[in-house]
Amino acid sequence: MTMRCRRRRRPEEDKQSLARLNCPDQAVDPCSQAGLLHALIWIGQAMLTFVLCALSLLRDNVPRQFGLDDENVTKAINATENATGTTKTAPTATTQTRAALSASHDARISPAKSEFENEVLRLGETCEARSIELSALRKELRRSSVAFSAMALAAQYWSEKLRRTEDYSQQLKGQLQMAEKVILKAHNDIENLKKDLQDEVSARKEDVEKFEQTRDHKLTDLEQKHAAAVVLLQEEFERRLKEAIEQKGAKNANVDVVPKSELEQLKIEHAQALERLEASRTEELNALTDAQRELERRLAEKTSQCRRVEDEAIALKDKLLQSADTRAQWLTKKVASLEKEVESLNAVLEIKTAEVRELMVDRRENQDRKERMANMQEVIDKHRARIEDLTAQLDRKVEVQQQLTAENVKLHELSAKKDRIITQMDHDFEELKYKTRDSNNFIMDVSTPLHHRPLRESKSVGGPGSTPEADGVMSRSWHISFGDTRTARRGSRTVSRKSSSSESKASDEESRVPTVLDEVFSREEQVALEETVSGHAAVSRA
Repeated sequence: MTMRCRRRRRPEEDKQSLARLNCPDQAVDPCSQAGLLHALIWIGQAMLTFVLCALSLLRDNVPRQFGLDDENVTKAINATENATGTTKTAPTATTQTRAALSASHDARISPAKSEFENEVLRLGETCEARSIELSALRKELRRSSVAFSAMALAAQYWSEKLRRTEDYSQQLKGQLQMAEKVILKAHNDIENLKKDLQDEVSARKEDVEKFEQTRDHKLTDLEQKHAAAVVLLQEEFERRLKEAIEQKGAKNANVDVVPKSELEQLKIEHAQALERLEASRTEELNALTDAQRELERRLAEKTSQCRRVEDEAIALKDKLLQSADTRAQWLTKKVASLEKEVESLNAVLEIKTAEVRELMVDRRENQDRKERMANMQEVIDKHRARIEDLTAQLDRKVEVQQQLTAENVKLHELSAKKDRIITQMDHDFEELKYKTRDSNNFIMDVSTPLHHRPLRESKSVGGPGSTPEADGVMSRSWHISFGDTRTARRGSRTVSRKSSSSESKASDEESRVPTVLDEVFSREEQVALEETVSGHAAVSRA
C-alpha cells in the first residue's frame, strides 16, 4: 500500500515539477549551468515517472487476470521467501507437487477429480510462472528503487547546487549593480577629470599667452629703455666732452697718461664681455623657446589623452551590454584600469603642476636675468663711456705732450740764445768797467795838486791801488760774483721747474737788462718766451 500510494503520488509531483520547470517566470537558459541542471532533473524525473507508471499498471493487471489480490500475492511471496530464502527454489517445489498429484491420480481415478487436479496443476504452473515474473519484477523494482534513491540524491544535490547558483547569481547581480554604480561614478569622475584637464589646459594656455605678452612688453620696454639710455649717454658724453675741452688745462695737469697697450687691453676685454653677454642672452632665448615647445608638446599629449579617455568611455558603454559573468569580469578589470588611469592622471596633474611651478620659477629667473642684463648693459655703457673718455684724454695728453716737446725745443733754442746774449753782456760789462775805472783815474790825476802827483803817480804805478794784483783781485772778484750769478741763473733754468726762488732770480736778471733784451728779441719772441717760462713753472708746480 505504501508503494502504491507512492506511485500514485509521484505523477502529481512530477506534473508540479514540470509545471514549475515550464513556468515562464523561472525559465532558464539551456546554455547556462542552471539550465543544464534543470534539464537533467527534468529528464530523470520523466524516466522515473515512466518506470513507476509501468510498474503500477503491471501490478494492477496481474491480480485481475489470475484472480489474485495483493494479500495472496504478498503471502505467497513471503511463504516462498520463508521456505527457500530465494526465488530459485520454485522449480523444486513444483516437482514435488507433481509427484504428489501423480500418486493421488493413481489412487483416485475419478474424472471430475482429475479435471480438478489438472486445473490445479495448471493454476500451480501459472502461479509458479507468475511468481517467477513477480520475483523478476521485484528485483526490477528494487533496482528501480535504488535508481530512484540515486536520482533523489542527485536531484537533492542538483537542487542544492541550483540554490547555491541562484544565491551566487543574486550576489553577482548585487556586484553588478555595485559595479554599475562604480562605473557611473568612474564615468562622472572621468567627466570631471576631463573638465578639470580642459580647464587646466586652457589655464596653462592663458598663462603661456600672458607670459608671452608680458615677455614681449618687457622686451619692448627694455629696448625703449636701452635706446633712451643710449641717447642719454650720448648727451652726457657730449656734455662731458665739452666740459673736458673747457677744463683742458686742469685735467691735463691732474690726469695721468694711459698707455696705449692698456687701452687696447681694455678694448679687448670690453669686446669679450660683449660677446659673452650676447652668448648668454642667446642661450636664454633658446632655453625659453625650448620650454615653449615642450609646453606645446605636453598640451598635445594632454589632448590625445582626453581623446583616448573619450574613446574608452564609449567602448565602456558598448561593453555594458554583454553577459553577466563576462561583464562582471570586464567591469572589474575596467574599474581597476580606470583606477590606475585616475591615479596616472593624478600623477600627470601633479607632474604638470610641478612643471608649471618650475616654469614660474624659470620665468622669475628669466626676469631676474633680464634685470641683471639691463644692469650689466648700463655698466657696460658706463665702461664704454669711460673708455671713450680715457681715449679722448689720451689723445689730449698726446697733443699736450707734443706741444710740450715743441715748446721744450723752443725753450732750448731761446736758452741758448739767452746764454749767448748774457755772454756778450758780460764782455760788454767788463769793457765798460775798465773804461769807467780808467776814466776815474784820469779825473783823479787832473784834480790832484802837483806836489802830490809823483806820489800819486808812484801810487798809481806801484801802489796798492794800481798794482796788477789789486786789479786782478778786483777783476776776479767781479768775475766771481758775476760768474756765480750766471751759474745760479743757469741752474735756475734747470731747477726752476721745481723751485720758485730760481724763477724770481731769473726774473730779476731779466729785469736788470731790459734794454738789451728789447734790442735782441722782438716783441713776439718776448711774449712766446714769457708763455714758455710760465708753462714750465706750472708744470714744475704740478
